[in-house]
Amino acid sequence: MVERSGTVTRPLAHHLHRVVATCTDVRAGFDYSNLSSGLWRSRRARKELLDKVTKGIDRDLLEVGRGGHGGNGNGVVLVHGAIGDGEFAWDELLPHLADRFTCYLPSTRGRGLSADHPDHSLPRLQEDVIAFVESIGEPVSLMGWSGGGPFVLGAAARSDAVAAVAVWESGASADALGPDGQACLGQLAAAIEQVGVAASDGRLIDAVHAFLAGICNDDEVAALDGTDFHERWSGSVPQLLSFYQQLMASEGPGPDHPEALAQVTVPVLLLTGE
Repeated sequence: MVERSGTVTRPLAHHLHRVVATCTDVRAGFDYSNLSSGLWRSRRARKELLDKVTKGIDRDLLEVGRGGHGGNGNGVVLVHGAIGDGEFAWDELLPHLADRFTCYLPSTRGRGLSADHPDHSLPRLQEDVIAFVESIGEPVSLMGWSGGGPFVLGAAARSDAVAAVAVWESGASADALGPDGQACLGQLAAAIEQVGVAASDGRLIDAVHAFLAGICNDDEVAALDGTDFHERWSGSVPQLLSFYQQLMASEGPGPDHPEALAQVTVPVLLLTGE
């Protein structure tokens, strides 16, 4: 059951608060050595595909890998979702973009090459994205996936450095979803609870399995079984929980509230599916 307070949906917020606190110790003490092989395979494959990689921008505790991947066209900034990071979230898409665009792959705080910080709130992440796109020095297109969608839209509403924005199966608040979409939040809330239970036991791969049950259909879950997806993406589970805990505790309208979306004046592409 999804509990509501005012206009903010708060599934199991008290439990999540305890789990996120536990994850601080989980992240420090968990043995990541058995998770590294898939990640390094991914990095080597991308280096062979895109051999122009530079690293290093430090803006207000946000240190991200930015590489003009491809370098043959206008800039596109690709922002990952609530799980994963810019180091590998876009590996399957990059080969289709790098010959036409210069692709930038930031990681939000605490992921990839980025420094961590206790504030994983939507407003803070939105400010991080704005700082990043404005550091590039020319207008760029901005794309956000899943949980990255709302703060990408918020950045597009507030920065002149964004020329166009696309969101792919964006996450959304209860207000933005409306009555017909709010039932899905109950399924997500139940999945996040199971993510927290697994993470508090140090079972980060199981936590990824639990999260997918809340956001994927059966065919998508089956397609990922037998791959190294769960292993590669498990390192971002503590940040995932921090993100959702702060999202559930937030007050007031978010960047995907209809009034906020009305401030986006650049072209918008919304991609969704089943």
